[in-house]
Amino acid sequence: TKEILRNTSVIMMVHQAMYHYGVSGVQDMMTPYMYCAEEKILDRYLESLAKAGVGVVVTEQTLMNIGRGFSVRYFGFVSGGEGADNIKLYECLDAYTEGKRKQMKNSNTVFQNALRLFYANDFYQARNTFKEVLRMDEQDEIARWYLFHCEYQLNRNEAEVFHGLFENVIRDREYDKV
Repeated sequence: TKEILRNTSVIMMVHQAMYHYGVSGVQDMMTPYMYCAEEKILDRYLESLAKAGVGVVVTEQTLMNIGRGFSVRYFGFVSGGEGADNIKLYECLDAYTEGKRKQMKNSNTVFQNALRLFYANDFYQARNTFKEVLRMDEQDEIARWYLFHCEYQLNRNEAEVFHGLFENVIRDREYDKV
């Protein structure tokens, strides 16, 4: 079991949303249900976030309600789907060791600048800036994903641009299921 635990990634996502509760069925065949569209959207990204080594993710909706009594780093958004808002994601730095937290705080200004360049479709400058982030913290797998995505966009000028975090991976995975 130690080997299984060593190869298991754990991620916790904290999100606040409206849920629909209800009961469906008739008489003896009734069952309760709980539905939240945002939960289904966020669930699609958990595997990619876990592989990237993100420990605790907090959405912007949650941060607005609980305040900022802890260290976070904005690291992107996921697409909310048709007609829905994007969901902004923050990495809770307090979930890491003091050394890793300090390293991520030190590289955060450069990381945010790289994101700004990425969202502006300046993939050449964004790539170089994400490289700088990785020189500061070579374990930053989110910066590494953005770096590879910038390379992808630079090498495929005709490729559709997806700004959402892991959106190209998620779309490929869902396309493969069809």
